[in-house]
Amino acid sequence: FFFFSCNFRRFTFLSIHSFTKMSRSGETQTGNDIVLELSRGNKRYVQSRQGLPLAPKRPPIEVLLDDRLLPAQVKAVVISDARMLEPLDNVFDQGAGELMVVRVCGYVCSQGRDIVTGSVEFALSKMRPRILLVLGNSGSDPIRDAVESVRQGSDGKDCMALVRQVRPSAADAAMICPSASFEDMCAKAAEINVWKTMENILKNSSMIADQVKAHKLEVHGAYLHTASGRVTFFGQHPGLQSILMERPLEDMIRTAGHPSVPPEVAHAMLYAGNQRYASGKGGRMKIHDEKLLIQLAEGGQNPIAVVLGCADSRAPIETLFDVRPGDLFVLRNAGNTCSSATGSMIGSAEYALSQLGTKLIIVTGHTKCGAVTAAVDAVRKNISYENYPSNIGAVLQDILEMAREAVQQLPGGTISEQVALATKLNVFHTIERIIKYSSVISTAVKMGDVQIHGAVYDIFSGSVEWLGQHSALEEIVGQPMPLLRWRVQKYTRTTTPKAIGAHAKTAIAHLQEGNMRFVTQTPHADRSQEREPLAVVVGGAELRVPIENIFDTYNGELIVHRIMGSVVGRLDGTVMASIEYAVVTYAPKLLLVLVADQSSIMTAAVNNLSGADDISPEQRVLVDRISVGAVRAMEEVARDPSCTVAGRVARVHKLATELNALYMLESMLKSSVILEAAKMGLELHAAIVNESTGVVDFVGQHPMLECLLTHGSSSSSSRTPSEPKAQQSRL
Repeated sequence: FFFFSCNFRRFTFLSIHSFTKMSRSGETQTGNDIVLELSRGNKRYVQSRQGLPLAPKRPPIEVLLDDRLLPAQVKAVVISDARMLEPLDNVFDQGAGELMVVRVCGYVCSQGRDIVTGSVEFALSKMRPRILLVLGNSGSDPIRDAVESVRQGSDGKDCMALVRQVRPSAADAAMICPSASFEDMCAKAAEINVWKTMENILKNSSMIADQVKAHKLEVHGAYLHTASGRVTFFGQHPGLQSILMERPLEDMIRTAGHPSVPPEVAHAMLYAGNQRYASGKGGRMKIHDEKLLIQLAEGGQNPIAVVLGCADSRAPIETLFDVRPGDLFVLRNAGNTCSSATGSMIGSAEYALSQLGTKLIIVTGHTKCGAVTAAVDAVRKNISYENYPSNIGAVLQDILEMAREAVQQLPGGTISEQVALATKLNVFHTIERIIKYSSVISTAVKMGDVQIHGAVYDIFSGSVEWLGQHSALEEIVGQPMPLLRWRVQKYTRTTTPKAIGAHAKTAIAHLQEGNMRFVTQTPHADRSQEREPLAVVVGGAELRVPIENIFDTYNGELIVHRIMGSVVGRLDGTVMASIEYAVVTYAPKLLLVLVADQSSIMTAAVNNLSGADDISPEQRVLVDRISVGAVRAMEEVARDPSCTVAGRVARVHKLATELNALYMLESMLKSSVILEAAKMGLELHAAIVNESTGVVDFVGQHPMLECLLTHGSSSSSSRTPSEPKAQQSRL
C-alpha cells in the first residue's frame, strides 16, 4: 500500500506539473511569441560566436533520460537542410527536445503524398506546437547545383533527382535577378525554395491547412546565414490566403500516375486494412468528394495487389481488406481456383503485373466455402464429379485433388476439419498453378519483384489468416531463393558480423567513441571546428536530442537526414533522392540508419496493424513502410505462446524496430545510385539508440547483403509516373 500510495502521488504531481507546463508554453504563447523566442535565442547564439558565453543548459543525455511523463514541450517543428554545420538547438539556443527537426538535403518537400509531409504531420499531431518553420540556409549544395544548371542553360535532365526538385526555385531566381552574381542568385534561389517548401506543405496536407485556417498553427520561413550564424525570419507565406482557398484532398485514389507499391508494403497495407474491418473500423470504400471521383474515373488504374478470391457473396474482397476503389485488381470464381494456363484468370493477372505495375498477388479462400465443402463431401462419399449437373462438376474437379489430400491427412477428422484443411491446401494449389501456368508471373517471382501470398478469410470473425508464400516456392520456380528463406525464417541477429572495410570501420569506431562520450557526459570541449563529412545518417525525427550530440561529432562530420521512423520512402521520393544526392556529393564510406528503440511511430504502426482507427494519407505513407518489419515481428512473436501480454508487446516493438532498420537498408539498395556506391565501397549499417540510456547498439550490415548486391536494382527500374504507359512494364 505504501509503494502504491507514494507512486500515485508522484504520478499525480508529474501529471499536474506537465499540464501546467503545457498550459504555459503551449496554450498561452502565440506563434509570434515563439518566433520571437527563437529570434532572441539566435541572437544569443550569434553573440556566443563572438565570445559572449551562453547560459548553461542541461546536458542532452539528461534530456534523453528524462522521465517520459515529463518530455520537453516542443515549441516548433523545423524543416532544414541535412548538411548543417551545427545542430539547430544551438543555432536557436534552445534546450534539447524543444525543437523537433525534419532534415533532407535542400530542405525540400515535393508535391503529393510525401514522406517529409508525413513526418511533419505526424510530429504536429503528437506534439501540437504553434510553429512550423521552414529554414533555408546559405551554402546549400543542391541549391548551388541547381543554380549552376540553370545558368548553363541545361534542361535539367542530366541533374540528380534532388537537384531537379530544386531547379524551379533556381529558375525563378534567374528570372527575378538575371544579372546577379552566382552567390546572390543562390541566395535568392534559397529564399524562393523556402517559400516553395511552405507552399507544398500547405497543399499536401489538409490537416496542416486546417490548423493554419483555425489559427492553431503558423507556417513561417527563415534563412540561416551560415557564415555569421544569423537567422533572418521571413514570416508566413505572402500568398497564404490564396493557397488556403483550395483545401487539399483528405484522401487519395490510386491512379496510373502513382508509382508501384513494393509487394511487402502492399501486404502490410492489406494486413492493416483487414484488421480495421475485423475491428469494426473499416469503411474506406465510401467516396463522396467529387475530385476523388474524377480521379477514379479519369486517372487510370494502379492497384497495389491482385486478389484471386472466391465468388462467394459472403466474402467481399474490397470490403474485408478495407481499401479504396482502385486499390485492388480482383479476380473471382467459385473455389478460388486456376484451372487453365490459357484462361482469363492467368491473362488478367499477367495484365495487372505487366501493364499496371502490380507487385503482389493474394490468393484467398474462406471458411464455409461451398465449393470446397462439396468437394470434400464428394471424396468422403466417393462421388465422381461427373455426377454433378452441367459445369458444376468441372468446378469441383479443380478442387477434388486437394480435398482427397485433406481427407487422407485427416482420415478420422470431421468434415469441418477436413474442409478447413482442404481450403488451405486449395489456396496453395492455386498459387502453384499460377506460377507454373505463367512464364510472366514465374519470372517476376524468381526476380523477387512479385510475391504471391495465401490467405483464408473467416466469414464469422471477419479476420484473415495469412498463410504466407508457398513453402515449396523454390522447388516450384526451380531455383534457390535465399532472400525469401531469410524473410520467412525466425529472425535472430547474426553472431558472425560481416567484414567491415577499413574506412567504414574507422568511421564506426569514431561514432562509437563519440557515443561513449555522450553517455558519460564527457563531450569534446570544442566541437566548432569544421570537418569533412564522415558519414551520412538517416535518423528518426522523433529523437529528442540532435544526432550530432548522440555521436559527439565535430561540425560537418555528419550529413543528417531526420525523418519519422528513419523511413527512406519510395525510390522516386524526396528522402531517397536526398540520400542519393548525399552519397554522390559527399562520397562517404558509411551510410548509417539509426532508429530509436521507443519510437512513437513504431507504436503507431503496431497499433495500425492491430485494428486502430485509420490515419491520414500523409501519415499512412510513413506507417505503411514501417509496418513491413512490424508485420513480421507480430507474426513471429505470435508463434511463441509462452510470453505474457506485456512481454509480447515489448518483444514485438523490439523486434520490429530492428527489422525496420534492416528493411530501410534493403530499400536503399534498390536505388541504382546507392547500389553502385555500395559495390564501390560504401557500407550500409543499421544501429539502434536506446532512449533509456543513450547507448547506440550497432547492428551491422544487412545479413543478406551479398544477395541484395547480386540481386541488383531490378526494383529501381520500376515504372515512375513520368514513364510512358508502353514502358510501364518491368517484366
